[in-house]
Amino acid sequence: MDVRACLWVGRQVSSRYIGSEFMGHAAANDVLAHFHSAIKGFQLNKIVQVSVDGPNDNWKFLEHFQSELKRNSNVILMNVGSCGLHVVNGAFQDGAKASGWEIDRLLSSAYWLFKDTPARHEDFTTVTETKNFPMKFCKH
Repeated sequence: MDVRACLWVGRQVSSRYIGSEFMGHAAANDVLAHFHSAIKGFQLNKIVQVSVDGPNDNWKFLEHFQSELKRNSNVILMNVGSCGLHVVNGAFQDGAKASGWEIDRLLSSAYWLFKDTPARHEDFTTVTETKNFPMKFCKH
């Protein structure tokens, strides 16, 4: 099991690799024990969401962990399905499409505006005093 954490750092979300737990064949209780070992030192009441990859043991692990958090910390996890990334991305796409603003075209165009253009890089850096340029955008 690989454990990663997504944290708010300033005004950004930052992803950090926490560690890996090697289990072989494991039941839900084993996964829960290894998960606790991996997140030792974390404040459990600060956890918002846990993503799993779908097999039944992982869903059972999530159910056990949810019960434990509710009992010990009065915390309920946000449930966005087995993979929060896919669900949130789908919601973003639906919202972007419903807005009619063509956000996907805007984000893609912003990247291509600065790609391979040193003069635009220089002008942008001079005007904005930042070297953060738009990242490549892929809508799916």
